Amino acid sequence: MGGEGSMLSAIVSLKNNRAILKKRKIRELKDILYEVSGKTEVEFKKLSHAEFEILKSQIRKQAKKDAQWEILAYILAFFFTGLIVWAVIWLFK
Repeated sequence: MGGEGSMLSAIVSLKNNRAILKKRKIRELKDILYEVSGKTEVEFKKLSHAEFEILKSQIRKQAKKDAQWEILAYILAFFFTGLIVWAVIWLFK
């Protein structure tokens, strides 16, 4: 059967990747992060209550708009699928 060489290559690659992951330590990654950025924790922007409400309303408007486009896409897909099925049935009568 063909493909043994490619499967062996995949198995060897997985073993090598696993060995690399075992060598990596979280402490080393933290040290690298500290050296690069000078801090080890993520800092989030502080928002006032008014800014938070504006951001929340913008996210909700965008989500509503995205949902409407998704519903329209489903309706169009359903319509065209029905049209194609009808055309195939009509042609092969």
